[in-house]
Amino acid sequence: MNHFPFGYQNATQDETNPHLAIVGQALWLDASDASTLTDVGSGNISQIRDKSGNNNHANVSGLSYAVATPNVQNSKAVLRGGPSAALYNLTNIALPNDFTVFAVVSRRVVTGTRMYIGTSTGDQKLGQVVSGTARHFTRIVQGGSSDSILNFPFAQDVFGIIKISRDSSNKIDYATNNNANQRLFADAAQTGTFQISRVFNDNTGSATWYGDIAEIRVYDRLLSVAEQNIIIKNLNGNWALY
Repeated sequence: MNHFPFGYQNATQDETNPHLAIVGQALWLDASDASTLTDVGSGNISQIRDKSGNNNHANVSGLSYAVATPNVQNSKAVLRGGPSAALYNLTNIALPNDFTVFAVVSRRVVTGTRMYIGTSTGDQKLGQVVSGTARHFTRIVQGGSSDSILNFPFAQDVFGIIKISRDSSNKIDYATNNNANQRLFADAAQTGTFQISRVFNDNTGSATWYGDIAEIRVYDRLLSVAEQNIIIKNLNGNWALY
């Protein structure tokens, strides 16, 4: 993996923006950075370019687009998906070991099935799936066990940070904003490779993300508590979340 996103290897830059010095970043999608979006007209986005330096760009499939919508959160643009949100494919990111995923998202409806990142392979999705509840890690990596059901953390049209991580013992933790971790799956190890190859849709049309995506960052290792706090502070500063 590229350890210095966009070539930020200068010590002064890293001191000013310490999140840029955190190694192991596999994906960074940022809806507020217009230079990373390809607009084919009326805000319809055909490509979301990866800022991690790994070229895992998200490319639209078909003629349905997420829309770059200005001045939504903290005067910044977000990518908005509707009931038939576009499918964006990216080079498959395989996470066989520990990892940390951050997403700044907002739902725009109360009920329905949707995902914001993941893959249809093995039904590995992150996102709300049923009214009043959420499977933020929709299917566990290890097949044959039950899903973990959580109350959706944010009200409709409210943005927040969702963090999901897996440690070296294959335990899954979940947290929102700067809140404490919750251990998922009754502390049982979840082995296998989690994959990320789609954004906004699972390629079946049954799990479109009807909501906004502000930012997604994926790391191919478990970040330390200090590193996680740096990322969360940076995301909160970018998006004025809490």
